[in-house]
Amino acid sequence: GFRLGVFCLNMKYTSRGARLIEVNSRMGGMFVRDHNYLCWGVDLVHEHLLTTVGLTRSAPQTAPRP
Repeated sequence: GFRLGVFCLNMKYTSRGARLIEVNSRMGGMFVRDHNYLCWGVDLVHEHLLTTVGLTRSAPQTAPRP
């Protein structure tokens, strides 16, 4: 049911394919923000704050490739 904001999706790849572990309404931990910003140019904290105050966009501008 998540439609707006930042969320964390954890999956595990098994011999039977990808399996969902959990979905949380929070940003991922450790270096997730840094990796997203460096690879795609998307600052998850900035996007989350825009969504929180109701200034949402259909999608953040992203780099064409990582």
